[in-house]
Amino acid sequence: MTGRLEVEGTQNLREVGGYPAAGGVTRHGQLYRADALSNVTPAGAEALAALGIGVVIDLRSALERSQDHSKTLLPDAVHVWLPIHGGSRSSLVDDGPVTLGSLYRQVLSESGWTLATAVSVIADSGVTPVLVHCTAGKDRTGLVTALALETAGVERSAVVADYTQSALNLDGAWVNEAMSALVSRGVPISPSLFEALGGSPDHAMSGVLAWLDQGYGSVSGYLMAHGMREQSVAALREKLLV
Repeated sequence: MTGRLEVEGTQNLREVGGYPAAGGVTRHGQLYRADALSNVTPAGAEALAALGIGVVIDLRSALERSQDHSKTLLPDAVHVWLPIHGGSRSSLVDDGPVTLGSLYRQVLSESGWTLATAVSVIADSGVTPVLVHCTAGKDRTGLVTALALETAGVERSAVVADYTQSALNLDGAWVNEAMSALVSRGVPISPSLFEALGGSPDHAMSGVLAWLDQGYGSVSGYLMAHGMREQSVAALREKLLV
């Protein structure tokens, strides 16, 4: 599993190359996942540009984007905005205490078209490297990445292990700041809040993938039920696997 790419101003930037998959492994340098890019330093911007990313998928809500006053990074890339509210800090205020499992099922139930579109954008990008991000790079980004990897044929144990890396990357200052921000808005501290902000336990992802298997036969079945085309499934495998 890839740990973390050292780009100043990010906490959870990494790529998904080298994962075991049906008939091979995932390609390096094709799919990146990250937290928000709001705090990227000038040196970090140079390192980010060197990755050759040509498509950026932003999953943040309108509120999150409105609170980000940083200049757009990667100006030569195609930027695709596919907002998902569930998993944002404001959703934790609006919806009250939730478990990660229930949060993910809610997002999958309410944002199927958005998730399928995000995975389709990855699939249809050809050889152009793609970056997917939200605010933490853990929940919404974690779901899109897991759906893409599963559909490409990556072994489920590797998909889940990729997801669990987020908690290690976000531990410490990032989680403390996020917790303080919510407490200042009157949200009571609880174990479920701590996990929702910074946790990525294996059971949360493995459970929701099994839930999709039960409801749709497979993860690709879920995506195709929400608009992904068969040719995009084939293109995703071509893009991500070697």
